[in-house]
Amino acid sequence: MYSHGKTGKREAGVNPEDNSIHKANPCPLCARSIIQAGIRNVIMRTGEGPEQYTIVPAKELKWYLDDSNV
Repeated sequence: MYSHGKTGKREAGVNPEDNSIHKANPCPLCARSIIQAGIRNVIMRTGEGPEQYTIVPAKELKWYLDDSNV
């Protein structure tokens, strides 16, 4: 599954320049698939360490695009 990173491009949460991990979110299509599959929580890495993650309830994922993004 791909995710949108800081640059807005589809990335897997890894900066290709220095291989650092940054906070990423599922793209709207993937978020919609996660919600429709009945997944309740999504675990997303926020850093390189084993304890650096966040748990996001699937119902809080953004599964649509705003008009401002078009």
